[in-house]
Amino acid sequence: YSFSAPEEKTLSAVPTPEALTEKPESRNGQIESKHLYPALDLHEYTLSNGMRLVVRPTTDDSTAMFAMVSPGGYSSVQPEQLPLIESAASYIDMGGIDGVPYDALSDYLYMNDMALSTAIENDWHGFLGAFDTSRTDEFLNLLYYKMTAPELRYDDFEEIRESMLEDVG
Repeated sequence: YSFSAPEEKTLSAVPTPEALTEKPESRNGQIESKHLYPALDLHEYTLSNGMRLVVRPTTDDSTAMFAMVSPGGYSSVQPEQLPLIESAASYIDMGGIDGVPYDALSDYLYMNDMALSTAIENDWHGFLGAFDTSRTDEFLNLLYYKMTAPELRYDDFEEIRESMLEDVG
């Protein structure tokens, strides 16, 4: 028997998608109020559309935790429509952003310590995430494009939809 060490896989650097490097037009009018909770080092912003954006640095000061929530969620949906939207967050997470396919975006997020997930709960919906504070602009651009220009993966959506219809009957 002869031992051979397993081959280590390394990921090469993933370039920042162009959409995330663009300097966005000023969105200051979209922020209605700002509030700092000093005891928690928590920053809360209320947007003109009613969503609340909450950002808090972690103890290592290079990563921030993020939540953007709005009232609503499943409780605002008629019971007979629930099966149609139960997986809406998964569908949104299924794709990247327009012009940046999911696989490329996923690699970029992994390599740069970023995460963004869509969430729909009983009384709220929104986004949860974490990011390296040196990439705040890229993260906020990602959030903006995830809401305004998501990658639409019709084939994947149709496959899942057909599977769900078969399961529901």
